[in-house]
Amino acid sequence: MFADDTSLLVTGESAEEVIDEAKVTKDSFKNWCSRNKLSLNINKSEIVVFGTKRSKINAPISIDLEDLSVTINQLTKFLGIYIEQNLKWNEHVDILNKRLSSVCYTLHVLKYQVDINVLKLVYYANFQSLMTYGISLWGASNSCYKIFITQKRALRMIFGLRFRGSLKRITF
Repeated sequence: MFADDTSLLVTGESAEEVIDEAKVTKDSFKNWCSRNKLSLNINKSEIVVFGTKRSKINAPISIDLEDLSVTINQLTKFLGIYIEQNLKWNEHVDILNKRLSSVCYTLHVLKYQVDINVLKLVYYANFQSLMTYGISLWGASNSCYKIFITQKRALRMIFGLRFRGSLKRITF
């Protein structure tokens, strides 16, 4: 058995303090895994040092854990949401927008073959469910306007409107 999707969070005032705390926490967690007959795969482990422009922690490029050097990443995927080390959401929005654009293409292909009710079902199942997942985290970011532009494109396809057609009178 493996301890999948486990996250450990440590805090500190300096990079050295965070590294020391990370090593102690890792050892404690490894002991817990051993007692509970779970395996910890350090090869799949990743480290992200979160901070803002003000915090400016100068972290090293990697940290040695169990004779392995674990690289410090600038981005991590946590439960399907991409989180950048500076706590911005640009990468998540860009990745999500690509996925939503492919749903728009699906809607475009389907609009000539099915009626509007099926298009609505496809929209709810494949577009809205993706768009709203985690929106309470990334929805206030500066780049979220991209998602809403793509959403307008999807709705215009469903309702057969032109590129700049108004969506104000549409009832879904």
